[in-house]
Amino acid sequence: MVIAILGYILLAMTASIGGVIEAILWSRKAADAFKWNEHIVLNIHRGLIFLLAYFAVSPWIILAHIFSFPFFQAGAYYQTRHYFDKHVYEDGWFSGASSSSTASINVKLKHRLMGLFISLMILIIYCKIL
Repeated sequence: MVIAILGYILLAMTASIGGVIEAILWSRKAADAFKWNEHIVLNIHRGLIFLLAYFAVSPWIILAHIFSFPFFQAGAYYQTRHYFDKHVYEDGWFSGASSSSTASINVKLKHRLMGLFISLMILIIYCKIL
């Protein structure tokens, strides 16, 4: 059960860091995005992926992550873009879907929250079965 929860947390962290990386890219600030070296974020992302591969997370945890991915990834993206420019995504993590996005899938806040809820239910049921 502990491995399952850790796997879920690692997947959530991977999605969140992915959002930060995409915010750096789409803000067009690149190396000027932060005062610190952006390679720190990239290396943490690589390390988390390595840990996930090493522990070979359960298919149920991966299913839970599929539902929660938009909440963590988009939330981190919106929060980071707001950090760069206070006039963009004014609700930070909980901003609604972008009206100017060119992404093929743009998930609304209520759907991101529903996905998080479903993923937590999968996680709770999976951990009770263990």
